[in-house]
Parts: sequence; C-alpha cells; structure tokens
Amino acid sequence: MVLPLALTACMQPLNSREPYLLPQGQAAWLWDSPRPRHNNPRDAMAIGGQPVAWRRDMMFFYPQIYAARQDNGYIVPQIPYARVNPQYLRQIVDNTTGEQPGTIVVDRKRHYLYLVLRDNLAIRYGIGIGREGFSWQGTATINRKAAWPQWNATAGMVQRAGKNGALLRRHFDGRLDNPMAARALYIARSGRDTLYRIHGTPEWWTIGKNVGSGCFRMFNQDIIDLYDRVPAGARIIVR
Repeated sequence: MVLPLALTACMQPLNSREPYLLPQGQAAWLWDSPRPRHNNPRDAMAIGGQPVAWRRDMMFFYPQIYAARQDNGYIVPQIPYARVNPQYLRQIVDNTTGEQPGTIVVDRKRHYLYLVLRDNLAIRYGIGIGREGFSWQGTATINRKAAWPQWNATAGMVQRAGKNGALLRRHFDGRLDNPMAARALYIARSGRDTLYRIHGTPEWWTIGKNVGSGCFRMFNQDIIDLYDRVPAGARIIVR
C-alpha cells in the first residue's frame, strides 16, 4: 500500500534508535534504565510555559513517540501531544512507588500508570479511568496480552448507551474503533480473570480524565509501548 506523503512524513522511522523508543525486534522487558547513569536526571524543563520537572530529554522525541504508525495492517493516528496536559505524556521519572523493577503500578487518583525500571526509575504514562476502573484495587498479574483484541459490550453498557441516545454494538472485531483499540493487557488474580483491562483507546482526549465506562485506557502509542515491555505474568498493583 502506498501511503500519502503527508502521512509517511510523520510516521516513526523504522530504524529509530533514539532513547526511549524500542528498536525493532529488541526484547523490551529487561527493565534497563533508558539513559546512562552520567546523564543529569533532574533537568527542569517547561512546555508552553508550564514547568515540568525531571522529564529528561524525552520531550524532544514526542514527535516520534506520538507519530502515526503502521501496526498489523492498521494506521494508528498521530496523537496531538501539544494539546495534551504534559503531565500525562510518557516520561521517565524517579520511582516513588516503592515497588520492584518490572512491576506495573496504577495510581487512580493521579491518573498515572508506572512501569518500574532499574536504578530507581520508572516510565510514567497518563491514563483515563472508567467507572469499572474505580471499583477495584489490589495486587494481581497480567494474565495474557492481545494485539488488536476483540471486545464484547456488556448488557449494562448497551443499556447505558441507549439511555444517552447512542447505539452501541455488542461485538467489535479488532480494529481502530474498537473501545480497546490497539492492545489489551488482561488482569487476573489467583488465576481468575478479574474482567479488568489495561487497553488503548481511539479517544485520546480522555487521557487524564474519568470516563463513563471501561477500565484503564492509554494512548494507543503508549499501550503499544507498554505491551512490548511487559510479559505475561508481570505483577500489577492498583491503588
């Protein structure tokens, strides 16, 4: 398929080796620190006049991180990151969770999801939280992962949508308008599916907000990044 020039110009380079961007084919669950130790970890920066501490130099790669990209035959749209509150953009921060490398920590109050790295660092992602996401907390594991997952609406979701004058299909195949979008991580406790998910979303503007339904949603580019870094069996703590 030949892509329009305007689209190909904003796609992530296939051979990118920039910091924080996973090279093609590289195993991503090694929990290595993303930058050498000699880099100053406390560079204070500002975006749009708003100070953002400890962003490091990741901000210089946001045009690549949130660019449109091809993925399994789909075009994942670009995220207009300049219109997003910068605290919800992917960034490297000090590990304040107290957890071990490889652990996912969901901070529901602040709308953050952390992936703990080595050297007392973590990747912090912004998330949107649905009604279901606020109803559960605790420790569990990532039971399985799916790319472009299928999704079935519950009867309650269909009913709520109808009350709001909307029509919600009961079944969605894996595609961009699927409510779970590009990726899903399925959360289980004691081997049983909790029915809670970390997933993508086609509604980028809902990140950092409370939304009507769903669990923990992320920008598609961010859930793809997390999916590539986290193996099945990873520990997750929801607070």
